[in-house]
Amino acid sequence: MKFARNFIVFFALFSLVNFSFCEEDVFFVDDLKFYYQGKTDFEELNYGSALKKLNAAKTERIKKNQNEIRILENALKPAEVKYAGPLISDKIPVLKEREDYDALKIISRYEKVFTLEYFEDSPEKLLDYIKKSESFPEADYLISQIYIIEGEYDIAIDYLEKAYMASDILSIPEEKYEILFSLAEIYEFQGDFNKMEEYLLLILSKEPMYRSKNRINAILKSVSSPKKNCVEQFFKLYRGNNYDLLKSFFKLGKYYKKSGEYEKALYTTSLGVATGFTKILNIVTKRNPVFEYNDLKSLLDEVSNYSDIVQWGIDNSLWESFNSFAECAFKNGDSVFASTYYKILYES
Repeated sequence: MKFARNFIVFFALFSLVNFSFCEEDVFFVDDLKFYYQGKTDFEELNYGSALKKLNAAKTERIKKNQNEIRILENALKPAEVKYAGPLISDKIPVLKEREDYDALKIISRYEKVFTLEYFEDSPEKLLDYIKKSESFPEADYLISQIYIIEGEYDIAIDYLEKAYMASDILSIPEEKYEILFSLAEIYEFQGDFNKMEEYLLLILSKEPMYRSKNRINAILKSVSSPKKNCVEQFFKLYRGNNYDLLKSFFKLGKYYKKSGEYEKALYTTSLGVATGFTKILNIVTKRNPVFEYNDLKSLLDEVSNYSDIVQWGIDNSLWESFNSFAECAFKNGDSVFASTYYKILYES
């Protein structure tokens, strides 16, 4: 799904660039061209070339946006345009009569990608968006990754903070999680665990499940149950669909476990496990339509038939966290849950 979403956004942006290339030189479109060239260089490990192109993309973005703002503001000044009505759609016929093609081209480009409704058909909101989008968070994020590779962590932090400050204009909104996670990882590497926790909590603060006291109490009560079916009850009751949070759940859970805060570790890890469980269950049922979930052991046995799912679990610390969940339950005093769960994992 994430690949499909990324492809759709890329196609929309690519269309925006292609549309712009047909226009006069007054329109600067090199911001996206340089960005994608820089991204390709980054993926091919040509970091010096990537850095030059990504910085060029940032410069061109500012030039392009300042140029668009100047053209639009000048186009909206004449009295006949002002009094045509408050909406962009009110002003378009007048701009056509005035043959103000530069302004019309700008409006058309943003309409094609976002629609006028996205800006509430408001010239002021369109201008505000263009002013705000002088920032280029995608480029700042990639530049930060280059500086991380080079060991320049303070510079990387500056770029990541810039990217996060402008994260509301990201083409793919979920990328803000990667920005915050990178900040958490840098502070972890530097041994500043308070800062690491702060950024991980900022990621999880976007998840209603993590903020809900009722959910916290329900999960802890479920795990502390003395009933023999407590493990199966947990996996039947709880699901998580925000897969972008997996790494944050597991890293924070590991930190709390190491700090001896077992209840926090238990709750945080349990949400990660429920989320990872949901993902593998969804994949398995799509691949094998006759498979029906009966219990955790049967799912894990089925998963063992798919090497890519097993590898995904390794790459995303899912299997490690399955074990950590049992350990946290035991250390939190939930011995029935822990022993039952350990037995399932052992048999699988």
